[in-house]
Amino acid sequence: LFSFTFNSRTRGEDWEKGQLESWRKAMSHSSGISVSHELLEMFAAARKNGDVRWIMAHIVEESVEFMRDWPLSNNFEADFRKIQEFMEPKKAVYVIVKLDDEGHAGSSKAQKWLLITFAPDIGKVKDKMLIASTRDATKRHLGLNYIAMEMYASCPSDASYEAYKALVDNKESNFVYTASERSLQKEATLEVHHGTVREYVHSVQFPMDKQCITEIHNFKKNSKSLVQMEVNPNSETIDFVKANKALAADLVTEVPADKPSFTLYNWNHTYEGKTQECTLFIYCCPQTSHVKHKMLFSTTQKAAISAIENEGVTISHKLEVDAPEDLKESELFREVHPNTERPTIAGGQKFSRPKRPGKGGARMTRK
Repeated sequence: LFSFTFNSRTRGEDWEKGQLESWRKAMSHSSGISVSHELLEMFAAARKNGDVRWIMAHIVEESVEFMRDWPLSNNFEADFRKIQEFMEPKKAVYVIVKLDDEGHAGSSKAQKWLLITFAPDIGKVKDKMLIASTRDATKRHLGLNYIAMEMYASCPSDASYEAYKALVDNKESNFVYTASERSLQKEATLEVHHGTVREYVHSVQFPMDKQCITEIHNFKKNSKSLVQMEVNPNSETIDFVKANKALAADLVTEVPADKPSFTLYNWNHTYEGKTQECTLFIYCCPQTSHVKHKMLFSTTQKAAISAIENEGVTISHKLEVDAPEDLKESELFREVHPNTERPTIAGGQKFSRPKRPGKGGARMTRK
């Protein structure tokens, strides 16, 4: 009853189609889904005419398309409450809501709009992923200067007027942050808990088993120079594999060549006549490993590093390799001490060993 099409609206003769097209072509982000030409024109007309309270849109194939809108009245609360009535429990949508502010039609001040991203918990996984990964691009296309606030809803009640009031009134509430800001905040404060809690953000937060913690304490006392761990996908824990006194020359055999692993190693060596000691965290992921294991280890290594450092071990270098042979002592010297001299050949040129086909050098992250 209250759904309108663009043909019933004034397009605005001064609207430049070239600007619309440039916004649409700007899409080179996340999901690759663009905002439809119709929706961009609808939003432009709504801003110009000032007669629309909110616009609802959804993803159709590879485009964010207009669904319906609601006319502007003098009762913001009543207009806002209508949003829930048109939300379908399993359908992911965006709702762009005009806020009551000074940026009215014809004003030189930018209007303020609220973007609601509705990704229902009971909806299809694919739909939820698309609506979330397209959100930032949708904001850019509509105009970041217009989107003053955001809400993220997983059920219709999350998009209620009361939820909106909490966003506005409670400045200390987590609602005042966007979903991406909340994610970054959560990641910055992640800790490893030795319990059954699992957190899934940008990294997978698996706890470390007791034996592993015990051997890390032995590592601190220098009774062990190597502690090896692995991720157990069944128990969702980082499990102990082995611990011993190992020489650097032993790393190529101590680290498995057929599956991913984490290895904590204390490397005592002499460099430029001085005895030095450094603690290495080695993540080895052979190219032949199962894809699932590659992904699991990659997203769990932050949790492993955090757990180790929480036990009082300072990791000086983090090393990622795809084969144990990359852990020869000569390679460690080149990574830890980049100025290490290489053998020379005739003419005084330094010899550089060629890389194996399809493989690069070990990747080192220095603290």
